[in-house]
Amino acid sequence: MKTLLAVFTLVLVATTSVQAQTKWLTNHKEAMSIAEAQNKHILVFASDDFDSEGIINDELFNSEAFKTIQSNFVFLQLNVTTDSYNKRLAAHYSGVKTYPVLALIDKKGNPLGKSLHVFTTDHIQKFITVLKANIKA
Repeated sequence: MKTLLAVFTLVLVATTSVQAQTKWLTNHKEAMSIAEAQNKHILVFASDDFDSEGIINDELFNSEAFKTIQSNFVFLQLNVTTDSYNKRLAAHYSGVKTYPVLALIDKKGNPLGKSLHVFTTDHIQKFITVLKANIKA
């Protein structure tokens, strides 16, 4: 029982620390400003249903591959249900009008690579490859 409790505590602490490292901004201008100041690209997550984050967290954000590169990006979360400006931004950055979607943009707002809107293991791995290829030196 003590071992089970120790393992549970370790997993909880590890998950909490990963989430704490990934600060999602919700203000587009703030994200652009930070990206400019830190010379980083922006990972944009747009959704109309934030309950869909489960598979994205499990397959992408909690993966070891992502954990090793996440410090290289600024994170922007766009809620497209309540804000038409966010909806237009998401469509421009991702090239699609389906949600949820992840897109990588540079500090000037130019899309980099193909967006992720089909959340299968294969597509997620390809998106991680795009992220790795766009890490600034």
